[in-house]
Amino acid sequence: MLDLLYENCYESTEVLQQDLYKFCILLADTLYEQRSAQLSGGLLGTIYDYVEENYASPALSLSSIAESLRFSPSYLTRYFKEKTGISLMQYIDRKRFEESKRLLAATALPVKAIVERVGYTDEANFSRKFKKYEGVTPTQYRAMQK
Repeated sequence: MLDLLYENCYESTEVLQQDLYKFCILLADTLYEQRSAQLSGGLLGTIYDYVEENYASPALSLSSIAESLRFSPSYLTRYFKEKTGISLMQYIDRKRFEESKRLLAATALPVKAIVERVGYTDEANFSRKFKKYEGVTPTQYRAMQK
């Protein structure tokens, strides 16, 4: 695309303006096509894939997902809730809790290590949320799995 602008030696600013206009139209069309493909071709799947790949990162947040996927956080929130019935952050918590449950049942890792592996930084906060989600603490959950 940029070749269009670099190939010509401009004799006047009007010719340059015409080429810049063509360039802008071409850029807008390309961006529109990419965005349309994302929306119709599985934005929800893209979000799921992104969360699957990044749920263990403490830096994972609504804004980091939105920035990576080039959507506004408010649009992404509305879209996800409309499609799934839950918020994106609730989905991320569920994903993290499902993985923590698997690790609690299948390993002897300390709860602190599991907390870190699933993307939390504060063990107390994790335990509080886990109890709210599961009805028992992580330690109680592990004991029930034996």
